[in-house]
Amino acid sequence: MQVAFHTPGVLGQKTILSNEELAKRAANPPEENDIYPLVVLSTALSYGVTSRLYQALVETQLAVYAITNVDQHRDPGLFNVISMVNPDVDPRRVEETILAELAKAAEEGLTEQEIEKAKQQIIAQEAYSRDGTFNIALLMSEAEAVADWRFYKDYAKRIERVTGEDVRRVAREYLTEDNRTVGHFIPKQPGGANGNGAGQPAQLKRAFPRGLQFYREPGANDASESVVEVGATASSDSQQRKARERAGFSSRVARKQLSTGATLLVLENHATPTISLRGSLRAGSYFERKDKPGLARMTAEMLERGTSRRSKLEIANQLEAVGAQLDFSADPFSVNVAARMLSKDLKTVLTTMAECLREPSFPEDELEKLKQQAIAGIQEQQASTGFRAYEKLSSLIFDPDNPFYLHPGERLIESLNSITVEDVRAFHKERYGGRSLILSLVGDVDTETVARQFEELFSDFTGPENVDINVTDPEPQSESRREIVVLKDKASVDILLGTAAPLRRLSKDFYAALLANKALGESTLSSRLGLEVRDREGLTYGINSRFRAPSLAAGPWYIGVSVNPNNVERAINSALNVMRDYVEHGIQPEELENEKASATGAFKVGLATNGGLAQAIWNSEFYSLGIDYLDRFPQIIQSITIDEVNAAIRKYFRPDHLTIVIAGDYQAAAQSTAPTA
Repeated sequence: MQVAFHTPGVLGQKTILSNEELAKRAANPPEENDIYPLVVLSTALSYGVTSRLYQALVETQLAVYAITNVDQHRDPGLFNVISMVNPDVDPRRVEETILAELAKAAEEGLTEQEIEKAKQQIIAQEAYSRDGTFNIALLMSEAEAVADWRFYKDYAKRIERVTGEDVRRVAREYLTEDNRTVGHFIPKQPGGANGNGAGQPAQLKRAFPRGLQFYREPGANDASESVVEVGATASSDSQQRKARERAGFSSRVARKQLSTGATLLVLENHATPTISLRGSLRAGSYFERKDKPGLARMTAEMLERGTSRRSKLEIANQLEAVGAQLDFSADPFSVNVAARMLSKDLKTVLTTMAECLREPSFPEDELEKLKQQAIAGIQEQQASTGFRAYEKLSSLIFDPDNPFYLHPGERLIESLNSITVEDVRAFHKERYGGRSLILSLVGDVDTETVARQFEELFSDFTGPENVDINVTDPEPQSESRREIVVLKDKASVDILLGTAAPLRRLSKDFYAALLANKALGESTLSSRLGLEVRDREGLTYGINSRFRAPSLAAGPWYIGVSVNPNNVERAINSALNVMRDYVEHGIQPEELENEKASATGAFKVGLATNGGLAQAIWNSEFYSLGIDYLDRFPQIIQSITIDEVNAAIRKYFRPDHLTIVIAGDYQAAAQSTAPTA
């Protein structure tokens, strides 16, 4: 569901202006500009658990989520309210609730506390968005495109000036019936949302939040000696600082490990007043009961829904008041922690994180809400041709005990409904502890101070003795096979051609395999698959290939492509022909050099922000790469030979031994037993 209202452009203009007129207005911007109070209003309405729409819609289980945003364009745009309605809820009831909250904001205004909290959240977001030179350049170019570079420069100051009366005035002026458009999307298929399943906002959880990362070659030297231990001294602070600047990342990272095994890594970067945190402990779905799929996810997402000391709202209010973010999620092997904050709020976030990890209360009413939200998300996914194709592929190439096996939607819903508070508490007691805890912090932080806080919070956080992971790779597929998942009334068909790939982080040919895949299909625009299937034959807008999450166990490899139902066979044959030619003739020398440069460049760009650095440092520790991996990566990539890449091509890309899954409104060659939506 979407409710939208017309709003001005970024300089307050309510009409479309020529470039000349816009330039004149930008050179002398009006003192009054309704965009800023509209942004504050939007933030107060939907940002965080304590926001008005979250409380009115999500807490009452009318909707899975409710988000708002204000278009900030050179031309007039929209104030949008977007919500995914829970199954079995009348959309008109959600619409009425939204309109009632908007009317209340217009008639009564917002409280002073709401206004100040929203402003702090926006200012914090501005600080986060200015982390890294690329982000700053992007923001400046965007500001120049929509208005003027001063729009970027003065944004935070303009937000600070917004008053409660400003917010009430714009709510009354713009959130009116005559200025309103409402749209409902009612899927033909039960439990669905938009046709491609892409309706969930970006902040919702992803299946593999960490994505693809590199690791250390077996036998490479351990970098522990080059890591600065907390408390180490030098002849002088200035000499130490200069030495660190000359050296790579390894000499700038401080590492502290407690007797429990819990490990802290810190990299000071005082360029911006922000801090990014990444962390994990081994309590993912691999460790959950096999008859309770989804238990690890439920446990992780319940952590921030109340502790023995505070309720969910009290925790959320403290974090949201300062614009800090703290998120827990689960993947096949770990519970992941992601946070960012202004440097002044580090102690608050660390203390809250420890409280959530160590003292969750698991309120029964919150578990029921979370289960219903998760079920609604699963039902939405069942309308996505892309998701259904991957769901079917995973069930065909992995057995149910494999961590990369995806249970069918109906089985997962059945399991979630059966999970009790006792199940969650037992899993937390059994699997959570500091033995495998890793925290990586990068930003405007004092190493010694955060090291003391880390020890105070986690020195007695012990946990399970056994955190080992042992997964047997599936037997290689000996023949090709095909499955069709029929979803009616879909405009396009998603096709996956894949297999279980015996590639792990510790595989000797890991880098060679990644480079081989980059040339084959990582990029829709420049890879072999993209140039042939997309550009030359015009069968699709997008095609790519990927190794999905090779880590502590071997995951799948597949080619994914979306096509018109009439072009299914042509697309499959075209992709297979590209693969066969690649296997027969191998990679070209110039291709390999291009992919090496691309991999090295992308890796370095990823280290340009606090968040990217925190992720990379965490990754180095999690996979025992050594901190100097961040410095060694370019040399590792450059050392890969063309013979190693061609051997990986022949090993992993087997065009005549693939499982092909076709999902959509497609009947050709369908078997009578083909599953239907």
